Amino acid sequence: MTAANLPSGFTEEQFGGNLSGSPTAMAFAPDGRLFVCQQGGQLRVIKTGSLLSTPFVSLTVDSSGERGLLGIAFDPNFATNHYLYVYYTVATSPIHNRVSRFTAAGDTAVPGSEAIILELDNLSSATNHNGGAIHFGPDGKLYIGVGENANGYDLDESANSQLAAISTRAQVGIGADVLIGGFITGNKVGATRIAVRALGPTLQQFGIVNPLPDPTLELHDANGALLTSNDNWQSDASQAALITGYGLAPPNSVESAIAISLAPGPYTAIVTGKNNQTGIGLIEIYDEQ
Repeated sequence: MTAANLPSGFTEEQFGGNLSGSPTAMAFAPDGRLFVCQQGGQLRVIKTGSLLSTPFVSLTVDSSGERGLLGIAFDPNFATNHYLYVYYTVATSPIHNRVSRFTAAGDTAVPGSEAIILELDNLSSATNHNGGAIHFGPDGKLYIGVGENANGYDLDESANSQLAAISTRAQVGIGADVLIGGFITGNKVGATRIAVRALGPTLQQFGIVNPLPDPTLELHDANGALLTSNDNWQSDASQAALITGYGLAPPNSVESAIAISLAPGPYTAIVTGKNNQTGIGLIEIYDEQ
């Protein structure tokens, strides 16, 4: 193992240590504690730089392959409700992944506080591609990456499929340095009603530094032709009514949104900064069938 080559102005130091097993995910609590998931089922706490001897919680999990305790997220209101969420593989038959909520009491979970939020589909004999990433979005919803359990997705446009919600966050620059979200609609369900949002200022309330001040949104077809665009979601009354009806009104008036019915095929949504502004942007794509 060799030292990392750090960019100018960066330093590296150890934060906690002496973790046994395989760490899979981690998240900082609002008070600065670092919670670390271990594949074998323990959720460990690093406090003021030291690993606490007692785990926050120890779960019985199936840790074969890429299964185990795989994800953690703190409730946006953790400071008052003390909720945190974890994603793990249930050890009893039928084997499947689960999202549960626990209530914190200091550095450990309240005994018996587990509340099962979601039971995912039963897993196949394959032990890889189990997903596990969980994060709260700027809309306050918990987003869950579930993986495909080594069963490759069918990207055939002729498939009778339904588009899932897609979300991507990245730095938006100038010129070709844009934020892109691509998606495909299948052709056995007719035209698909799609809602696309481009968020920027809203991200600041979730601790995102340097959010994109004024995102603009474009939607292109497979040939790159511009289908429609939006700058400030309330600028088009009919579009705003549809977006609001879907429950997807952006929290900030300068953010952008598009509601449209699309024929089967591949599409690309592009987010840029108005007047060459830069910053972190978020693009979200929803199927409103």
